[in-house]
Amino acid sequence: GQRQARARLEAALAAEDKIDLLVFNAGLIPETSSKSVLDVDLDQCEEMFRVNALGPVLAVQALMDKLHEGAKLFLVTSRSASLADNGSGKYFEYRASKVAMNMLGVNLALELKPKGVSVCLVHPGLVITRKGMEAMPHAISVDTSVAGILARVDEWSLDRTGEFVHAVTGETLPW
Repeated sequence: GQRQARARLEAALAAEDKIDLLVFNAGLIPETSSKSVLDVDLDQCEEMFRVNALGPVLAVQALMDKLHEGAKLFLVTSRSASLADNGSGKYFEYRASKVAMNMLGVNLALELKPKGVSVCLVHPGLVITRKGMEAMPHAISVDTSVAGILARVDEWSLDRTGEFVHAVTGETLPW
């Protein structure tokens, strides 16, 4: 459960005095995700929330003492979490769980700014993670996405904390 996961995370990083960069990159979107809100499987939805929204809460709670002034916290979220940019509907469970992650990021940005820790909510792009995705419009390779995220890490500062940005283009995304 939660206590065991937190204890494993704390034990894995016990030798580290401080963390300069924490990137939380976990996302769950099963191929069986519903296309319609009317077809949502609540058990699957709950699992997505545990991974996509509550997992980062657990990680930050476990590692908070290691984040120091100047540290950066990156939450890999999704453009699918944009309320203003949702033109298709579909994938409610995934979208809702990533909206929750974005809210976590905004809350953390407000709470951590006085400590000098900046928070970035970053959309990695439509990354090719399984066969067949390469044919999708705007699909990008893992390498392209990672290069974009690293570019955002390099440029990120406390004055931008809490922004929602595209990894590759650097554009600010609509909420």
